[in-house]
Amino acid sequence: MIDRRLGEGWFLAGDIGGTNTRLGLFTKHDDRPKLMRFSSFLNREYENFPELLKKFLKKKSPKIESACIGAAGPVLGGRAEVTQLPWILDSEQISRSARIPAVELVNDLVATGEGLAWLLPEQLETIQRGASSPPKGNAVLVAPGTGLGVALMIRCGTELRPFPSEAGHVDFAPRTHREVALLNFLRRRFGRVSVERVVSGPGLVAIYEFLRQTGSPSELQEDLPCLKAADPAAAISEAALAGRCALCRSALHLFVELLGAVVGNLALTNLALGGVFLGGGIPPKILPALRHRRFLAGFLEKGRFRQLLTTIPVKVILEENTAILGAAVRAMRVD
Repeated sequence: MIDRRLGEGWFLAGDIGGTNTRLGLFTKHDDRPKLMRFSSFLNREYENFPELLKKFLKKKSPKIESACIGAAGPVLGGRAEVTQLPWILDSEQISRSARIPAVELVNDLVATGEGLAWLLPEQLETIQRGASSPPKGNAVLVAPGTGLGVALMIRCGTELRPFPSEAGHVDFAPRTHREVALLNFLRRRFGRVSVERVVSGPGLVAIYEFLRQTGSPSELQEDLPCLKAADPAAAISEAALAGRCALCRSALHLFVELLGAVVGNLALTNLALGGVFLGGGIPPKILPALRHRRFLAGFLEKGRFRQLLTTIPVKVILEENTAILGAAVRAMRVD
């Protein structure tokens, strides 16, 4: 096990998502990680993680004492299968090939959760302030991006400790007739429909495609060729926020409502009185939509527990490298 004492020397931290991998080399400075080198890679350009890591380390690197890699998928016994990639990671294999004495693999949302405590106030955007004196309870971290990551933040004394979860793969539960129609649309494509099929980048694209079949004539008249873009989800959200496409705007509105509903469910699941944190690649890019009443309407519409949910702070993580920071903190906790 890696304990909580911060070591000396150089440390490798990584964040492997469904689309990108970010790697950083750190040293310790004033009891916090100091980034010395950073690179981001497109996963589709590499057959496996060791190939990518070799490229990062081919520049003359100092001796690395330990590493922590966050991966978007379940981590069991030092091995991880990345949900959105055909990659299998093994901590011992990485240790041998990269000659790093100690390598830890964790879920990427655990790494992000570790980084939360090191963020500055300006690196968080408040969507709901919550109670004036929020209780020191649990929290929850929800990160829609290429997939949907979730970590449960459990209160342990004065600290919030992140625990891995695969809550992004629970069943999608529609609330309205339109959402039932969306479920049936996705069921014909996938069979079983998880929350991640809806609340993610591909989920936004699926909502857009659903509305192209069921939308009003006025929406379809303004339909842009977003599906032909290199990143259709980004094209849809950008066109929606710029007011260039009525169909894109409707898709983003429904996406935000569904995200609010999912986040509200998770807040109840973990009794997250200590706060809800939205991470991942999508929330910082759609802040105007998240500030709109649609998100909080979905979050708060929980019947008898509406009032309880109004007391919970909801914040968006603006720092895209929070997971790298958290992984660096874990890498610095040496035996």
